[in-house]
Amino acid sequence: MHPFLTKLGVPLAVQDFFEPYYTTDEIGNMIFWYGDEAEHFGFAFHRVPVKGLWQAGNANTAMIRQVFYCDNAMEAISFLSLNSSAYPYFDRLLFLAGEMECCLPPQKSYSLVFNRDILGRIRDLKVAAAIRRLPVSVSLTGEFVHIRFRQEKYTIPQDRFSLNTFEKISKYRFNIKTYKPKNTDCWLDQLKATNF
Repeated sequence: MHPFLTKLGVPLAVQDFFEPYYTTDEIGNMIFWYGDEAEHFGFAFHRVPVKGLWQAGNANTAMIRQVFYCDNAMEAISFLSLNSSAYPYFDRLLFLAGEMECCLPPQKSYSLVFNRDILGRIRDLKVAAAIRRLPVSVSLTGEFVHIRFRQEKYTIPQDRFSLNTFEKISKYRFNIKTYKPKNTDCWLDQLKATNF
């Protein structure tokens, strides 16, 4: 158990699941290793690395049923805390955060757990395309999202853009679920709002 997670209202089963995947520094801040870099979480700050990959969950890819790709480790903990009743078998889950340079397990069910803001929605598309090994380029100009995908160009207003909207316009289904917090931009803020 970690006092920060307990104060945030993270269920004990979720704390037990994530406990092997972080360390603490001398003053009790949580450290999540992404290879050579680390995510640092304390109540006064939250620093997320730009390189590397963090993993939590079953290392046996034959047993994994669900892969969640998240913005960072604290988002993964927050998401599972708020949705743990939907996943009764934690030993079948794998959470990833950071760069997608690893070989993703084939034929698994993927879910994207990114922020609700425009950057999170763009990341949904970029990661979904990477999982399916399809090139995509995305740019923002003013209030529009410009996408080049499968030799076609698409322009969608920012306020309407989502992976689902893009799938309808492009007529290509990625078959990847996306999860967004209901009342906040990120899952950590949703967890704080739920428990404070």
